[in-house]
Amino acid sequence: MLNAIGVGSVDELFTAIPDALRITGLDLPPALTEAQVAQTVRRLSEDNRPVGSRSFLGAGCYQ
Repeated sequence: MLNAIGVGSVDELFTAIPDALRITGLDLPPALTEAQVAQTVRRLSEDNRPVGSRSFLGAGCYQ
């Protein structure tokens, strides 16, 4: 794909950005498997509380 746009490397795509503005690395946690992500989302969703039968979507703007 780099050849299709006439670029020799991924780094060459960013030569217009000054080095002082480039991000050198991201402080990200280690990658998770799909099962770990599903478990994390499930655990987070347990904190959700139902609001009962009332819905405040749209704040009444639909009327």
